[in-house]
Amino acid sequence: MNNVLVMLQTNSNQAYIYSSPRLREQIGASFQITLLSQWVAEEAKKLPEVAKKGSLPGSFWVSNSSGKVIVRLTGKDGEPKALARNLIGAVTRRAFEEAPGLDVTGVFTPPEDADGTHNGMTDDEAVTQDSLDALDREFNAYSLNRPPAAARFPQLPFLERGAESPLPAAHELSPSDLKAIRERAGGMEIRALKGDVNNHIPTQTDRDAGLPLSLPSRVKRAWSRAARRHQLQDVLKHWPTDREQAPRPSIEDLFEDPFQLERAFQGVPASQDGSPSDVGDSAQNTGNKSPVLHDLSSVGVIHIDGNGVGAVMRDLQRAYCEVREHLSDAELKKIADEGSRHNPVDFDDDEFQWFIMEVNHQLDKAVRTAVARAWADVASYANPTTDGSGSGNTPSHAAPDDGAGTGDEAEEARTRVPVVPVLVGGDDLTVYIAGDYAVPFAESYIRHYESLTWNNDLLKRLAIVANKDEVRTPSPGPLTASAGVAIVGRNFPFHIAY
Repeated sequence: MNNVLVMLQTNSNQAYIYSSPRLREQIGASFQITLLSQWVAEEAKKLPEVAKKGSLPGSFWVSNSSGKVIVRLTGKDGEPKALARNLIGAVTRRAFEEAPGLDVTGVFTPPEDADGTHNGMTDDEAVTQDSLDALDREFNAYSLNRPPAAARFPQLPFLERGAESPLPAAHELSPSDLKAIRERAGGMEIRALKGDVNNHIPTQTDRDAGLPLSLPSRVKRAWSRAARRHQLQDVLKHWPTDREQAPRPSIEDLFEDPFQLERAFQGVPASQDGSPSDVGDSAQNTGNKSPVLHDLSSVGVIHIDGNGVGAVMRDLQRAYCEVREHLSDAELKKIADEGSRHNPVDFDDDEFQWFIMEVNHQLDKAVRTAVARAWADVASYANPTTDGSGSGNTPSHAAPDDGAGTGDEAEEARTRVPVVPVLVGGDDLTVYIAGDYAVPFAESYIRHYESLTWNNDLLKRLAIVANKDEVRTPSPGPLTASAGVAIVGRNFPFHIAY
């Protein structure tokens, strides 16, 4: 058996994120799900044969999206079945240690079947649709016969139950635990900001340390500050540069502190120095003064899902054939050349495997860019004039701070709308936002998503497959999305509104 496909996937993501009503924990949990691909890459490089080469082979990555990774191991790297077991064991142990409560499952294609193939993948083939389908079947069968992640936390009568959790309480995180979180955050280029104590990214607060929290809650909260900064760094990376009424802000201006976010959604004015209503590591303020929000009566919860993208992912072979039919060799080669900087798979080695990774990347980029542009649009709506006065146009719930209206004071006077993309995975998006701006954000996101996919030579061909159930004779065009918006009172639990 010279080829083995390995799938590692996080399960019950929504249950993991929304198991707590606390926004800080939801931000941290959402970020932890994105660590899966990093765990896979880091642990794969430790495999003996791979470690000797110093880098992962170009044939390694098959699919890499949020919460789901498929990789290929070959006989060139060692005995594939043993490598697969070692990789799955190493990655699931990382999840157990670094994201307790996150359910990660790994499977690989079984040995040769009765037809003399490895579930559709022969020794001289790399990746086929049959082999991907077989991997899905293996994953589904295994998932039905394994204990759930909750079984890791047995509850005995004499154990204290964690606050706001059905899980048992755990000791506070140790200094070495917090150091490991800071080191990993630093390795992901999450930056410390002015005002961070000892130039360290804040983690566990003194108040959290003293509460009877479950272990998953402690880790999620400790990650929340770094997770929020990582989220904002990505948004600012894709922020449009042509918005006079919404110039590119700094991270400090976007409620980078989850405590600021909580106050913003609750309509509580910030303290004079901008510091959170807590003490300890995570509560060290960055010196920025958050806007004063008045009369915030509602919060918007938005969920957006791409139309037909699931059909594309279920039959990638058909999607690939449709793209090949509508793209000339020269056009496809141009896309491959442009993607060589981010796609680890060589186009000439395996077109189908390259195609899967390219779709993952282009779709993820379109979603993240659409989020940033919708956010910028909302910032423009909240600040319809550029002089900082906002006279007659500022929403009643979000009044700017007092300022002269020019220079730095005008920048401080800008209305900042709290926005939290809680779940960004594949074509799915869940966002919390001030209620007045929920529908405008959803409309803007869908408009930009359609525009970005229409102007992408690869993604607009996917519309042929994605829209097959809606259009009699589908042709290249934009990918579309559907949105649901719930506008609830500011004290209504987020997770229930979702």
